[in-house]
Amino acid sequence: MTGMISIESARIAGANASLPTVYIRNVVKDGQPVTPLQATGLEGSAGGTVSGIRVEADRLVCDLACRFGQPGRYTFDVSAPGAAAQSVAVNIPGRNAGGCGGITTGTPVTVNLTFQPDQASRAVRDSN
Repeated sequence: MTGMISIESARIAGANASLPTVYIRNVVKDGQPVTPLQATGLEGSAGGTVSGIRVEADRLVCDLACRFGQPGRYTFDVSAPGAAAQSVAVNIPGRNAGGCGGITTGTPVTVNLTFQPDQASRAVRDSN
């Protein structure tokens, strides 16, 4: 099943506005680095929903709210314009859903991100 990680919101601490897009890189699933396409869960997928996410070169572009991934243990780096990158860890326990094909299901996880301002943005704001 795909679409198990749901990034619902993102903002920069101290700012009122929500971020419309975040970038996901360096995805590791179950201790193994995976490509952005593999991270979506679409490669060899047996169903589910992936939305608001696309692959661009070495990253996933998440237009909020987005959904991706399959059951497993994930770590990934998330960034956004004006925000300091951060690492995220998500665990989606999987269980056999029965039937043919060994389909695995799990409970979706919702992620709401709060970024710190990046150093360049902080320096510009402090100089005004």
